[in-house]
Amino acid sequence: DSLVINEIMFKPADNADCGDWIEIYNNSASEIALAGMSLSDSENPHIFIIPDSIILASDSYLIICKDFERFSSQHPDIENVVHDFDFGLSASDQVRLRDKYGFLIDSVAYDSVVQNFYEAEGTGRTLELIEPNLDNANLENWKVSLTEYGTPGARNSVYVTVEEKLNFTEVSLRPNPFSSNIEIELSIENSANIEAYICDNSGRKIYDLSVQYRNFGTMRFIWNGKDSSGNEMPRGVYFVRIEIGDRVISRKCVKNGCEK
Repeated sequence: DSLVINEIMFKPADNADCGDWIEIYNNSASEIALAGMSLSDSENPHIFIIPDSIILASDSYLIICKDFERFSSQHPDIENVVHDFDFGLSASDQVRLRDKYGFLIDSVAYDSVVQNFYEAEGTGRTLELIEPNLDNANLENWKVSLTEYGTPGARNSVYVTVEEKLNFTEVSLRPNPFSSNIEIELSIENSANIEAYICDNSGRKIYDLSVQYRNFGTMRFIWNGKDSSGNEMPRGVYFVRIEIGDRVISRKCVKNGCEK
């Protein structure tokens, strides 16, 4: 798409409250007039109309913020900003961009719990698309920003090229939350030594999934919600930690089963 939803601030830090904001990126080779286009969340009555005067140059960014005074207090040097929308973004929401006729241009639906975006809740970090040419409807292409307060008006901190993305390791957890068993699916592009285990919320290792050499492809683990001694773990937050060479991947899961 020519216009891409590229970055989302949905829950700013309390001690550095810049308000909610969204970044739109022009991924085309030409400038685009945004007159009459609209931004909305998951609730249809929540609509912000972009002013008629806005023209976005090629390879440029536009910030749409809820509160300009709060936004500029944290980002005083960002000039390409329109404001103020009168609705708020939640931890589970949708951002939609429509043209002046109401046709959908771009849309991103996210859930901070299911998609492990919890690190962006109240920490001052944003959700960032890792590369504008990737499908932003696929939340595997989004990461929590590496820098506090995000990167409005600039290339995202988690940016990688499409070629680099092809070598990423994909991890999925389902169901999440879970009550008895959770399946962990790991897809790797290259052969590697893998160590995978479960940690509790304090970082203590409670269960080893595997330690082995693995060829590229897809592998699956099942965790039954117990520790290595067979004791049922209480309901709560746990982390699947996967070490592949010098890379470490962590994913959050939530156990809703009854304590024993």
